[in-house]
Amino acid sequence: MNQKALAVLVLFCMSAAVPSSGAVTAPEKVAAGQTTIRKIAKKTPQPPDGEENLMVEVSAKYLELEGKTRFLAGNGTQVNYVTGGDRPVVIKNSQGDGVEYKKVGFILNVLPVLAPDDDSRASIQLQTELSGPTQGVQAGGNEVPGIATWQWQSSFTVELGKKTVLVDGPAHLELTVTRAD
Repeated sequence: MNQKALAVLVLFCMSAAVPSSGAVTAPEKVAAGQTTIRKIAKKTPQPPDGEENLMVEVSAKYLELEGKTRFLAGNGTQVNYVTGGDRPVVIKNSQGDGVEYKKVGFILNVLPVLAPDDDSRASIQLQTELSGPTQGVQAGGNEVPGIATWQWQSSFTVELGKKTVLVDGPAHLELTVTRAD
């Protein structure tokens, strides 16, 4: 193996792990035929002075489907929350029986930002989805499960500490944002 290939292999292997110190290592050519490792400082972004964390609580309900979560979010930081998976559904077609997978679960993307001119309010960007099995139908003597999906997306302002009903028909969606202790 030539020196160039060895250096690429060392870089590839080392890129898979970052030491707990936060430093990243990289090969450095010292002399012909010799390679040594040097540390490269890893820059970690520092939050601005006065940045606060927020506690976000969301509950959603649509038909028989429910999603509820509570999590910590940095002021001005988007949070993506996903729970669920793929549900197998039996399908019949001209080629016979088969299985198809449908996504089910609770998905939430939220971006909370404290209002700069009013410390009792927060601007919110929120996108949510509930999906899952519902009562099926009979087709060709077989029970075919139903999959329901409900989505909602908006931007708005809320009062901190106050539960706010965002949607109330046919689905129900509530949000509470507070300062984290």
